[in-house]
Amino acid sequence: MKWLLLLLAAGLGLAGCALLQRRPLVLCTNRPEVASIVEYFNALQPDLRVYLRYQDSPVEALRRNQGVDLVVGTRLGGEARALESLEDLFRPGRLARSDFYAPVLAAGAPERRQVLLPLRFCLPAVVFLPYNLREAAPNLSISLDYLRESGGQYNQRVRDSLVREGFSPLWNPDFLLMAAELAGARFHEEAGASLGWNATALQEAIAYLRDWVRTTNGGIEAEAAFAGKYLYLSPGRLLDEKRIQFYILRSCDLLRALDEQKEEADFRWLAGQEKILVADELLFAGIPRTSGRKRQAKAFLLWLFQAETQKRLLEVGRRQRLGVFGIAGGFSSLKSVNELEFPQHYPRLIGRIPPEELLQVPGPLPEAWPEIKTQVLIPWLQEAVIAESPPQDLGERLKAARLGKGRK
Repeated sequence: MKWLLLLLAAGLGLAGCALLQRRPLVLCTNRPEVASIVEYFNALQPDLRVYLRYQDSPVEALRRNQGVDLVVGTRLGGEARALESLEDLFRPGRLARSDFYAPVLAAGAPERRQVLLPLRFCLPAVVFLPYNLREAAPNLSISLDYLRESGGQYNQRVRDSLVREGFSPLWNPDFLLMAAELAGARFHEEAGASLGWNATALQEAIAYLRDWVRTTNGGIEAEAAFAGKYLYLSPGRLLDEKRIQFYILRSCDLLRALDEQKEEADFRWLAGQEKILVADELLFAGIPRTSGRKRQAKAFLLWLFQAETQKRLLEVGRRQRLGVFGIAGGFSSLKSVNELEFPQHYPRLIGRIPPEELLQVPGPLPEAWPEIKTQVLIPWLQEAVIAESPPQDLGERLKAARLGKGRK
């Protein structure tokens, strides 16, 4: 495309011969959704090609000089010093900060210097059958309090056994972490790649969840009996059969799940009292400082973060039936793309795109976050909610697991 050549040459001040070098840019990622973006770019621009390199941990490409020019991955913020500054991409005539969701963009500037551009984010959704509610759900989001109160009203007991349960915090282990985040636990990376959190808010969240299980839902034994009797079925099936009232699902899987429901299901985003939770796997793009082709790498980012480019990517995904939601599996970091383009491709999202001021974005997380979350944090939360006595101190549990420790 001629306009792309002009953008690259004018925007980055590249000489024609430098721009048309045949050696491809090397993009390192562990996300298969990025392949369609690279394929589309290469089809448009044969003179500046991108070679895709899959690697389990793109962070390693930042720590070692592996000939990588671009990285796309999660939890890259802890390597800010190994990343090239992208501040010059926001000069007049290039990208505009106001086009991005401000809290999402800020997550790519861990040291107040833009070193990462957010490509996509995901939102946890609450799925339900509208006619199963006593009153209409709020327009955009469902809070923890609403979920608890409405779910409790839906509960039904026969001979002291739960035969119908609105919602339980124990059904989805990730929900315990979501609830803690919405309560203000604010898990984040601290110096030395350790994990920090707001201890007071975390304890308040645990107390709230314990009371939910024991008071609203009738206790651990009642929960366990219901789970053993009914939860061998999928959440969608349980919802269709009116056995439950709500279940939680990430936005990347949401629309497919709604289509598979036999009954006409609807959804709202999961929220606290004020904010809608953004899931912890934000996908970022950045340039290693060791890259030998930084100008060309910035040209690729300039192309990728144009609203017109992302509009075309949505069209390509639908035309080729790639089965990937949105931009690389999530919502775009560009407001106009979500507000104008997504509803055209996904009619169920009409009126469901949250404004930036309602988004609660997690802070930078340690590289070992997936292991910390699944091996230590979620099991610890489950124990804290279920057990009669308090569990071992979380800091000590993390120290024993050697995955990260700390509190704030």
